[in-house]
Amino acid sequence: VRHADTCGGTSELSADAVPLERPEPLARQPEALANHAPTTAQRLSAPSRIAASTQHAHPSPPLDHFVVSARAGERVLAYTLENPDAPMIDPLQPELGYEHADTIVHIIAPDGTPLAKNDDVPGAPDGHFSAASARAPVDGDYTVVVSPYYAERYGFYRHGAYDLVVDVLDR
Repeated sequence: VRHADTCGGTSELSADAVPLERPEPLARQPEALANHAPTTAQRLSAPSRIAASTQHAHPSPPLDHFVVSARAGERVLAYTLENPDAPMIDPLQPELGYEHADTIVHIIAPDGTPLAKNDDVPGAPDGHFSAASARAPVDGDYTVVVSPYYAERYGFYRHGAYDLVVDVLDR
């Protein structure tokens, strides 16, 4: 599935193209609580899986920043998944489900140029999770930003949990 992203490029990601199952599962790492600005981005090695949340106290809108190194021509891939530790919305009303974050994933080049942005993986059964992929134009550190959908769309956000997987793939 090809779809236009809001950075002027296109993405070929679909629910089938996002590698939700890995031959060797990634160990979940905790999110650094001070990763809400580009200058305090959490450094990751590829591949990484982070147990994250928009529940921390920080300025609005709550943006989580992560940085990964890539060489020119490699593909930076970032996608969010269900966080198995997400709290229930209301323990007295389990039918309401869990506090999963409705995410938007951004990939930003070392010079600050937005390369990719995605809200909702096309074809995925749940519209809360996102995936973005971009070819690295130069060697350097690429920033992955995860923002809550409601913060970008409506100016407020719901608390929620998500897992983020970041990988750098060869040409």
